[in-house]
Amino acid sequence: MKKGNVWFWSSPIIITLLGMTFLRLVSDTPTGYEFWKRPVAKNIIELVSVLFLTFLVQTVVWFFFRRNSKNKEPSVKVILLECLYTLLISLFFINIGLVLIHRMTGDYIKLDHFVIASVIFSPLVVISYFLYSGRQLFEAYHMASARKIETLQESSDHLYVRANQKFEKVMFDDILFVEGLENYVAINTKNGKIITHSTLKNLLKELPENMFVQSHKSFIINLKKISAVEGTTVLIGDFRIPVSRTYKEKAMPLILKNKLQQDS
Repeated sequence: MKKGNVWFWSSPIIITLLGMTFLRLVSDTPTGYEFWKRPVAKNIIELVSVLFLTFLVQTVVWFFFRRNSKNKEPSVKVILLECLYTLLISLFFINIGLVLIHRMTGDYIKLDHFVIASVIFSPLVVISYFLYSGRQLFEAYHMASARKIETLQESSDHLYVRANQKFEKVMFDDILFVEGLENYVAINTKNGKIITHSTLKNLLKELPENMFVQSHKSFIINLKKISAVEGTTVLIGDFRIPVSRTYKEKAMPLILKNKLQQDS
């Protein structure tokens, strides 16, 4: 069974148990009411009814908000709105269910019962929703961050990268080379190293083609910073960067052309 399916079937049970526990502690303890002394049938009716309502809310929300992830990108705004709609639908069912449960058990209902039930179940519904769609929210946040980077790049002589919880401006002319580190890249500049969450493929798209070329699966080099060429190795300052067979056909002509221009 998939992880999402397990949570779908288990979350209503968890919400019911936690909600009823808090509900009894809040509403019964101050008045000294001992619900366990009621007829067992009433407690069972109450528990089963709440469980049914939570499954009903879960099912209605799932059918109402299910999205085809292949056709629609997650959006922070959309996900937060769905959470709000989920909460409103849940509150509607909770309060309607409260009336029906009290009618079945014959208990007297007061206004504060609606308030207490809403206050207790609301955070449980929100937590349940974000546990179910938290990954989509995380992906949507990163997409929004990526778009913000694109918006910030107003000039052709620099780019912005996210590092150390902030956006840093990096001048193209300051970059010596870029090294790929699995899910991160290290941008080596004349002022130091900047590590950001990205890939060489994505970063290469943001760099000008007349200045940068990929020489190896793990390296992008600044053509204007090459001090020497030794066979299939280029020297940039004290660094020796390899030119692999895969990228040699495209990279080497550009490397030699720029070196000749520098020497002339």
